[in-house]
Order: sequence, then structure tokens, then C-alpha cells
Amino acid sequence: MIVELRRSIQTIYSGRFEHKLRKNGNSWKIASKKVELINNNEFIGNLSFLL
Repeated sequence: MIVELRRSIQTIYSGRFEHKLRKNGNSWKIASKKVELINNNEFIGNLSFLL
């Protein structure tokens, strides 16, 4: 779930989120991210945080 708050309007985007991680020494780094929105065929305004 991604939640956006812009100009006092809250919008919730639901979907599936996939992260592939890569070991980097003693920590983990994100190698790739994939987002599949449930309502991906609907109009989505300007998403400044789109992953």
C-alpha cells in the first residue's frame, strides 16, 4: 500500500510490491523494486514518489 497526502487530500494506492535484495558486506541493498498497482488502468495524477 502506498499513501499519498497532497493539499490535504489523502489517496491510497494498493497493489503488489516486490523487492530483490543483494548482500553487501554485513548489510543488504535493494537491487530492484517492482510495483503492480491494482487499479493500473485508471488515471493517476502526478505521482512525484512513483517507485
